[in-house]
Amino acid sequence: MTAHALAGALADDARRRIFAAIVLGATSATAVAQRVDLPARVVLTGVRRLTDAGLVAGADGALAVDGASLRAVVRDNRSPDDAEPAADDALKPWCAAGGSDHVTLRRYLIDEQLLTREHGIHQRL
Repeated sequence: MTAHALAGALADDARRRIFAAIVLGATSATAVAQRVDLPARVVLTGVRRLTDAGLVAGADGALAVDGASLRAVVRDNRSPDDAEPAADDALKPWCAAGGSDHVTLRRYLIDEQLLTREHGIHQRL
């Protein structure tokens, strides 16, 4: 999925409401329709489009947000201009004089919840 496809899938007000209902725990089209007060036909079409876009998974009939797909969109569509330097590259100058190494400093930042690591990618919080 591309960022353009993600934006297109959520461009419609009804689909945003349907997606929000699923995010908040609605696990069936009936539950979604009750929460968003939309006709069943609109909900079923919206769920199908969100599923086709990769935002919603329907394993065994239970609707859920496809978080892995959303993370992949963000990771894969990040422009090179927006990319921040890797944590090691940013921390090495701070440790150039000695006394500590960048790996120890990175671990302290994670321990203090100022930095997070997920799938080998470090991000500031």
